[in-house]
Amino acid sequence: MKILAIVNDSEESEPIEIIENLKEQSQVEVVRLNDENLSYDELIVKIEQSDKVMSW
Repeated sequence: MKILAIVNDSEESEPIEIIENLKEQSQVEVVRLNDENLSYDELIVKIEQSDKVMSW
């Protein structure tokens, strides 16, 4: 399963722990919303290509 994790760079450790657990069973890509090089057009394509999208 291909999972896209969209993370708003917060101080919480819970999303990081969940993502690490998911990586054991699935293909996980992490996108950080505070990334200066983030292309919203590319983000839309990644969302469409993913089986599941999670955001924090």
